[in-house]
Amino acid sequence: MGLILGLAIGAGGILTLADGSQIEAIPATTAVTPTTSLESPAAPPTTAATVEASESESVDGLSPYADEVSPLASFEVRGDEIVADGHSEDEMARAQTIWGRFVALIPAEHRGMVSGFELMGEDYEGAHVYPDDRDPTRWVLGVSEGLGADLDVTFVHEFGHLLTLNAREVPPNPNETRCRTFFTGEGCASPHSIVARFVDRFWTPELLDESDRIYGIEDEEEYWNAMDDFLARHDGEFVTEYAATNPGEDLAETFAEFILEERPDGELVKDRKVRFLWDDPALVELRAQIRDGSQ
Repeated sequence: MGLILGLAIGAGGILTLADGSQIEAIPATTAVTPTTSLESPAAPPTTAATVEASESESVDGLSPYADEVSPLASFEVRGDEIVADGHSEDEMARAQTIWGRFVALIPAEHRGMVSGFELMGEDYEGAHVYPDDRDPTRWVLGVSEGLGADLDVTFVHEFGHLLTLNAREVPPNPNETRCRTFFTGEGCASPHSIVARFVDRFWTPELLDESDRIYGIEDEEEYWNAMDDFLARHDGEFVTEYAATNPGEDLAETFAEFILEERPDGELVKDRKVRFLWDDPALVELRAQIRDGSQ
């Protein structure tokens, strides 16, 4: 298993919108709001968290300075349902409330790759996806129960990972040596995959090298200073600060912007990234389905 891909919502922090404006983040709460509408989404988060699942590294990992956490409860996914033995009725009800929102948002034909669901505690303040140990073509989704109004935008972001990193797009293979497109950490992206075309168009080899060098910085303060400098050098290229983490997060954040907002008409790189998704008729249809599911 490679690095788990995830994001965190900082309680009481500052969130940066796509237009550069900032708002105060909604603090995490114990009650998830299952009826949050995508018509008035919370801002994408600007902080990240990841769980190190093994010794392997991935270019699609997040900050190397996040703490390891464990789920409150784990479930098997069977169609629209989550099942497990040994959990209390209260845990099951809380997990079903959150999972049910994912089912409502994401069409069934696009979530068949999800084999497991993890209920994370409020302190986790985020969500993640990672390949299933038993079958690397399927994925496990983990979500904090403290996201509140940020639940929908978090689900859309994580689904962006599932959509662009599933086995059809990125056949699982840990061997990077012969990859001619983009190695995600879990496999080599197919030439016509969304992620391969996105990286080819928007991430030059020099930009990838910059990102890799920053991720390799061992000192935490130096790491965040380097990220600040990176953002300053590439102003206007990312829909959120978090998108600058690496190509995988850039694509997931751009996908969330594509789903949640209208088509941009600007000429900044971040606008062209969103229009790249708008140019795919299948994604436009999927966008409509997700937005219909949010009602």
